[in-house]
Amino acid sequence: MKTGFRHVVMVVYDGIENSVFESQVVAPFLQELVVDQTLEVTIVSFERLLPQKTLLCKKFPAHDRLHLVVAKKLPFFGVISLQFALWQLIKILKLIGGSELQARGPLAGWLVLNVVQKLASVEIILRGLVPPVLIQARGLAAQEHGYAAKHCKRGVLCKVKDWVVQNLLHRLEAEVYGYHGIIADTRRFTIEVVSHALKDYLIAEFRADQKNIVLATRDITPRLDAEHVATWRAKKRSELGLMQDAHVYVYSGSFKPWQCASETIAAAAKLLEQNPRAFFLVLSGDVEQFHAAIKAAKIDATRCLVTCVPSSRLTEYLSVADTGFLLREPHVINWVSRPTKMLEYQAVGLEILHNNTIGCLAKQA
Repeated sequence: MKTGFRHVVMVVYDGIENSVFESQVVAPFLQELVVDQTLEVTIVSFERLLPQKTLLCKKFPAHDRLHLVVAKKLPFFGVISLQFALWQLIKILKLIGGSELQARGPLAGWLVLNVVQKLASVEIILRGLVPPVLIQARGLAAQEHGYAAKHCKRGVLCKVKDWVVQNLLHRLEAEVYGYHGIIADTRRFTIEVVSHALKDYLIAEFRADQKNIVLATRDITPRLDAEHVATWRAKKRSELGLMQDAHVYVYSGSFKPWQCASETIAAAAKLLEQNPRAFFLVLSGDVEQFHAAIKAAKIDATRCLVTCVPSSRLTEYLSVADTGFLLREPHVINWVSRPTKMLEYQAVGLEILHNNTIGCLAKQA
């Protein structure tokens, strides 16, 4: 590493195959690297299996100041299952150094907090050389695990295991977000949250210190130029055979139950019935499931379109629409979230049709 450079080490525990790895982990760093020529970034990603080279090339662009280190992780069953990852991270940091540490989520956060505490000697503390630590809080791990388990048909033993893991995750989150150790004492500890609702939850549930919490802005999809969006809108509507004055409702996402796809189709059916100039556009990889559900809802096939588009062209197709569907079940994980879908809709200026289950949208409304 060149002398005088900032070296940020980002620890990721949910792997590079996570759907938001490119958009919310790599992309913000690529933007920072353009702006700050003194910045060098190393992403340490813990993986169950070594990723294929083709996947690595797709997910991780070549850059002389952006590096990737892949480490091994074990299935989570409390902090004891993180000891092997902690040992690896200590070795990695001793080898590559790092002036700032960041972590995505509570498991990566636990690793970063513990590695700094183990490596911070009395001399380092007295000289004020404890590295800054930033933990990105993007959701609630224990609540998400419990929510996913509730929607799966599993046997009694698996349900007991899910309950144990949920409680272990809750304890770990309390330890990470309620941290008051050396790093916090030196005012080098920051928790970056995606919403005010998440901030309120961390303070109430885990006794997080309000002074340590900031609102995330780096990974927000920027609002696109209105003229650019208008050009895409006219072009794509023409390609799709849509009237320029039609009111287009769009749903972007999967047919998973937690995304309320069935509820969205039911709502779309009512809107199409009320407005003869309305049109329903679905952008999803689950084409067959949507076709079957739309047929069951007796929606006129000439007034809807289901298509799968590559992620690189998603924004162009979203520009066709006027309103985006974003329905969710009433649950704390939805209330504190900042859905990627919401950011994508807002980037092209769509009105968002929601059911007041997402805190940041409900407060805007």
